[in-house]
Amino acid sequence: MTNPAKLEKLFSILTMAFLLSFAWGCHLRSSEQKTSAATKRKSLFRLGLEDILNLADCHSKDSGHRSRLKEFLHWLSSTTFNSIFLV
Repeated sequence: MTNPAKLEKLFSILTMAFLLSFAWGCHLRSSEQKTSAATKRKSLFRLGLEDILNLADCHSKDSGHRSRLKEFLHWLSSTTFNSIFLV
């Protein structure tokens, strides 16, 4: 893959996916009531990515799946992202 236009599209999609996962991880870390030691060790990106993948799983038997999905969609459609921070 050496086409500059295709590479530009690929990197832009990867950047958006990373930022979305990172921002959702920031939101989860700031909103969680109970955080286990394993959750605290995870990076914000991984925390967000794993939760987004769980939300995309249609066959999830998790009881809070529907409420987390509603929360994610509400967060995604909000006009401000207060939980994103840059260093």
